[in-house]
Amino acid sequence: MRLAIDCDGVLRDFIGSVKRVVARECPEYKDQLDKLPENWDFITWLTFWTEEEAEDFIFVKHYYDIFVNADPYPEAIEDWPILKEWSVKNNHDLVLVSAQRNQTVNATSEWIGINKFDFRELHYIREKWRVDVDILVDDNMKKLKSFKEKSVASGDAICFKQPWNTELHNSYWTIDRLSDIIDLVENRL
Repeated sequence: MRLAIDCDGVLRDFIGSVKRVVARECPEYKDQLDKLPENWDFITWLTFWTEEEAEDFIFVKHYYDIFVNADPYPEAIEDWPILKEWSVKNNHDLVLVSAQRNQTVNATSEWIGINKFDFRELHYIREKWRVDVDILVDDNMKKLKSFKEKSVASGDAICFKQPWNTELHNSYWTIDRLSDIIDLVENRL
């Protein structure tokens, strides 16, 4: 079985890293960073900037710091060796499928290496449904919906629970942490 795992929002705390860099570089906005994102639309949680200003800050001026120095979710670090051992024992492949922009691909690959997420394959693609995998674990509502509808392998979409995807929790298999994949694969899918 080929198990695809997203990066941002599943392994890497991208939003926390953006907030960290904004607080450091633009301290005048620090008090406005408490809002919990309800989606991936930057201007809903970076309300002090236009979309263009947010894009410039995140993906041009500070992308390397944001993407390479981001914290991994602690549960991802804890669970990775468990998931890796289980996948090897059961002949499953762990594959990264992440919708990175061109300028963030190398920074993301560097981050994956630093944090020792040793995937069999790395796929950087916006249309995740095009990757031949049996399962996609993702936090992005749009990516999950398109994978569920169009997966080239008729794969299963699993929602990694985050505050910005609560409306999907009743219509998808959901997990709170990576090791929950094991139970889903062994007992439910």
